[in-house]
Amino acid sequence: YYLQTAFLYIEKNFMNNISVESIAARCNIHRNRLLKLFKDQIGQGPQEYLIKYRMSKAAQLLITTGLSVNEIGNAVGYTNQLHFSRAFKSVYGISPKYFREQKKK
Repeated sequence: YYLQTAFLYIEKNFMNNISVESIAARCNIHRNRLLKLFKDQIGQGPQEYLIKYRMSKAAQLLITTGLSVNEIGNAVGYTNQLHFSRAFKSVYGISPKYFREQKKK
């Protein structure tokens, strides 16, 4: 139940400035309990899950839209393009711009 609530909250709010604390508050449990549930059930913490979720949405936008990298970063919750590009590269191993170029080929 808690994880389903957390996943739904992330899905509906990933573009906003959400934190592990806000996810835990939405689930009505302590932050540490949420961390343990995530680690035990999916093998990663809620912050890592949130980043990967945001990056999967960004990847979809890079492939399916003509939005700029900055606009896509904003759309998935990053106000700083450098932070977005670093997060994207940490998940996919390449920059958002290069990712888009590769997918267009």
